[in-house]
Amino acid sequence: MLYDFTGADLAKAKAFSNAFRVQVKAMLEERVQAIISQQDDGVDYAGFDKKTHGSSFVVETGSAVDGEREELPL
Repeated sequence: MLYDFTGADLAKAKAFSNAFRVQVKAMLEERVQAIISQQDDGVDYAGFDKKTHGSSFVVETGSAVDGEREELPL
């Protein structure tokens, strides 16, 4: 049921909404910190960036592979 809050009812509703806002802000801040901590894996990727192409990870060394090749075992 909806009605106009006045007096003590208004104070209770306002206190509830303020407490809820504080809880939501804290929860969102925790989420942000968790996401930030997951983004940096602590490894320095020198020579190439961590960007992916589609679903694969591409690493380029700048030099061609050379040498003899052996058959793969079956």
